Amino acid sequence: MNAGDCFWAETGVNRDGVVQGHLFVVLIDPVGKNRDTVTVPCSTIRTKNYDPACELGKEDHPFINDSSYINYRFAEVECVDDILSKIKSNKAKMSSPISKEVLQRIRSGLLHSKFAKRRVKQWFYESVLDSLI
Repeated sequence: MNAGDCFWAETGVNRDGVVQGHLFVVLIDPVGKNRDTVTVPCSTIRTKNYDPACELGKEDHPFINDSSYINYRFAEVECVDDILSKIKSNKAKMSSPISKEVLQRIRSGLLHSKFAKRRVKQWFYESVLDSLI
């Protein structure tokens, strides 16, 4: 699993008992002995109260049908092996990767988002810097 890869993962069950999920984007190649990365979910824009740091449309990924945004509030540092375990147990499934241009927009949005957790931003920033050295 590398930067730009996407996967759909279960995120809960609605009131009717239907499994809900979101498209997630992997922001960097795995780093460290734990093979960690940063993932961010994509959500449909339903109200005016959403994080505008990175909006996406149908042209950005085949999974996206409506105007959407990256929900940086739920950005996380995750172990790639944990993601692969979810896929193996059918709690997630791989999807088409995104383009390098869209990946760069999403990465930039993480650093500009007012909703992303400080620890996730810091980990991302430090990991990207380390990869350049």
